[in-house]
Amino acid sequence: MAELEALLVESATSSPLSQSVQDVSPTECRVVQDHFARIRSAMLAHLDDLGIPLEVRTTSVRWIFETNLMHLQAAVDDMGPKQLAGYGPLDPIDQAAVARIQDDLTRLLERVRAYLRQGLGRDLPARLARLDASGASVKTLAAVEEIIGRWRLVEYRPTLEMIVNRLEKPCFELAVFGRVSSGKSSLLNHIAGLDVLPVDVTPVTAVPTRLEHGDEAAAVVSFSESTPRRIDVKQLREYASEEGNRGNCRHVTAIVVQVPSSRLRSGVVLVDTPGVGSLATSGAAEAIAYLPRCDLGIVLIDAASTLNQDDVALLRTLYEAGIPAMVLLSKADLLSTSDRARMATYIEEQLQQELGLRLPVHPVSALGADESLLLRWYDSEISPLLERHQSLAEASLRRKIASLSESVATSLQSLRLRGGASENSQVEGLAEARRLFDEADQAIRRARQQLLDWSMLRERVLELILQLAAQAAGAEEQSSSARDDRLFHVARKVLAERAGMAQDLVAGLEQSLRGSLDGLRRAEPLADDIIATRADRKPAGLPVPDLTALHARTSRLRPWWSPALPPLADRVARRRLEDQFGEAIGSCVDSYDRQLQAWARSEVERLVEQYELEAAPIREQVRRVAADADRSLTDQDGQHLKELEADLRELRRTDQADYGSTPSPAQGEETQSPSTVTLDARVES
Repeated sequence: MAELEALLVESATSSPLSQSVQDVSPTECRVVQDHFARIRSAMLAHLDDLGIPLEVRTTSVRWIFETNLMHLQAAVDDMGPKQLAGYGPLDPIDQAAVARIQDDLTRLLERVRAYLRQGLGRDLPARLARLDASGASVKTLAAVEEIIGRWRLVEYRPTLEMIVNRLEKPCFELAVFGRVSSGKSSLLNHIAGLDVLPVDVTPVTAVPTRLEHGDEAAAVVSFSESTPRRIDVKQLREYASEEGNRGNCRHVTAIVVQVPSSRLRSGVVLVDTPGVGSLATSGAAEAIAYLPRCDLGIVLIDAASTLNQDDVALLRTLYEAGIPAMVLLSKADLLSTSDRARMATYIEEQLQQELGLRLPVHPVSALGADESLLLRWYDSEISPLLERHQSLAEASLRRKIASLSESVATSLQSLRLRGGASENSQVEGLAEARRLFDEADQAIRRARQQLLDWSMLRERVLELILQLAAQAAGAEEQSSSARDDRLFHVARKVLAERAGMAQDLVAGLEQSLRGSLDGLRRAEPLADDIIATRADRKPAGLPVPDLTALHARTSRLRPWWSPALPPLADRVARRRLEDQFGEAIGSCVDSYDRQLQAWARSEVERLVEQYELEAAPIREQVRRVAADADRSLTDQDGQHLKELEADLRELRRTDQADYGSTPSPAQGEETQSPSTVTLDARVES
């Protein structure tokens, strides 16, 4: 009977893959479903009369979805050119077509999995109706939700859900961002006055952890596959740290820690995010994803390592999202008073140069007497904001709603322009956009394949060092002055060339993806409004090889007869060098080459993530327009454009009614310091 009910549901859809013909009217469907319900009730009644207990093993629908999505992904993986080669040879054109299909399906499946992992979309219309009934101003949001559903703009669903969650539970969120071991957890522990967040010298935080005021110290952990669990704060390391929850293998979706702290108040949340820019943690993506949710971003810069491009990228992302930011120089106890001032001035000048922002830098510390720096900053900069946290949170939400409305309007405007364009221009634009997407996907595949093949060249690097060092030994022995560091210099030169290969891999991919985005700006209407204009981002610094083991002096490597038989002497010298230092060279090469591979993989995935973030809305528009172009023109096309125009007018009307004509903080605003005064101006504008 369950299969028959599923057939009724399937027949009511318009899927081109449906194996049944819908020849049952809606009324007949309802009647049949009512009869099925009566049959089910009769079966339950008879079981009860006979005293037979009903035993049903239930399974989470979410788990079923995720499991079947994994099976679908496995099937897509089997569609690759290499796998299909068993059915016969594929020419280059067919291989490219198969790879394109595989990339497209993988991208869509991953989007569904990510959406389910976040647990989004719970009865949004009804929730919005309740908010409206309680007096909350959600007219724009309700209009946006309806338009997103009508035009299937699924890419905006996560942002919509986040905003609704915040409306249901208003709060002011201060999120702390920074590199691994920059002192985020220590800072929050000192603000709270309790050591509740795990602290270590290795990457700790695996998922964003929220601190709220509570009567007693406790924590609630939420999971994607099971119900939330209340734990003792001493167990946090098992769920919140990389050590206890490596790569978030426990599928934790949220952690809320309640602490009885006088510095925290109801409606204020402090958020500890995973470190970014680390090769040792997968939590960086969690931190980046959390950026648009917060109301104030606090970026920590480690005094022991100064400013780098990860810090600049964090601040740029916050500013582009219209989120105020503060900059702290953490671990200031490592510096003298004069050095702190010089370091703060240097960072301010670099940020002014990189971002065009005048951001004051506040030295802070969580140790000893220098803890007064942290408390002074908190009392002067944060406490005044918390006094007005409710109004600040409302202003921040208004900015987020306005930004979402603007993004949806941009997508509708692009569809409207497409709908009004000639058929020839549509075909040309679609062909160009598809070509650009294909080129970018090919560049991503090449880069990832190079990373997979990276270790295959490791033995060649080792052999090259041995050969060049043996040749260098011959030249030096002939000059009667052997150097102690000849092996060190040869290894450093070869590994520097290897590092150059990693840089070229990353730079090549960045150039290809940037070229694709620039081409989309020219080919797609309104792409400039969707694709951000960003300055060239420098990659994170390359790892430095540890070659201390290769500083030792080598004994005489070449035999006395080497002038007579140079090639044979080179081979003898190479063998002797390998006997003396082969293990040390191999260890240095293996360690550094793995670091380079991890660095390149981190940079490649960062570039791909940024590219997909900017290209996804355009890709979805191309997909929709292509679907419309595949059908013949009908009288409905005019109605289609009228509906688009009506929705655009509705968005403009609700925006004007709710927010007036005041520009958002990210537009038309002088770039200045988001300190206490500036923050007030930004949230009240």
